[in-house]
Amino acid sequence: MLSREEVEQLIDQKLAPLQEETAMLKAELGKVDLPALDHRNMRQALTRIETAQESLKLDFERQEKRLIRFEEQTNRQFAALKGDTEKLAEQVSGLKVDTTTLKEQMALVISMLHRVLPPDQ
Repeated sequence: MLSREEVEQLIDQKLAPLQEETAMLKAELGKVDLPALDHRNMRQALTRIETAQESLKLDFERQEKRLIRFEEQTNRQFAALKGDTEKLAEQVSGLKVDTTTLKEQMALVISMLHRVLPPDQ
């Protein structure tokens, strides 16, 4: 899964040659007499640029949707983990109560045994 910055960097990498081609075509346009310019080649180049830009836009939108789905999935997993953690905390709390009760009962048994048994010599 690519991060947003990585996706933007990939888009910039793909756009750079297209922007250079656009700049070159604009520079040629300034040098050449407009009636002599081969309009067909110019339109083809612009169409390629527009197609590439549209493709990049769709790629970016798809990547953004993937990021959103990943974020939602992560949030669901986090919520499930939080619920499990809360259940475990309740169980640990119950064990602490049980342990405390056992300690109290053991102390009572020991004190009763001290009363019944003769003292050690």
